[in-house]
Amino acid sequence: QGSGVSVNDPFIVANATNLEIAANKMTEPAAALLSGYINFVEDIDLAGYNWLGLAQDHNSPFTGTINANGHTVKNMSININADNYADYIDVMGEIDDQGNDDRYVACSVGFIRNTVGATINALSLENAKINISKEVLEILTAEDAAVELDYIRVGLLVGDARNTVINGGY
Repeated sequence: QGSGVSVNDPFIVANATNLEIAANKMTEPAAALLSGYINFVEDIDLAGYNWLGLAQDHNSPFTGTINANGHTVKNMSININADNYADYIDVMGEIDDQGNDDRYVACSVGFIRNTVGATINALSLENAKINISKEVLEILTAEDAAVELDYIRVGLLVGDARNTVINGGY
């Protein structure tokens, strides 16, 4: 399967289970795969999954390289509703030593949720959809909301892409 820590030992994605393992590895503390190498060797069908995304923590974006080799992720579905919306929200910033609170709430949604300086080569999506329920938007924008959303970034391939190179694909 490959460790993903070097270009010579990439994490191999041959099916939806491998992709889910990669997503889970990226949530581990000090996850090496966030800055690693992922190679696709087959098309991936995500039918039946409610996809949470790669690089789910806004504080830990994907900075590595994905070589999809012309393969396609099919039937990706991201459905955000009142029961699961907290899985897509990150609290950013901090309270400093003087008590200044610069925290804010962010939400990034996509196949890869957050990238900084990443490279994505020849990856295509087919029959991909993102649904955010009206109820979730009402919860997050209510005047008395427990969590006030500062921004939401949505993209089918990458929700929040900063200094990221995307080559090929469709």
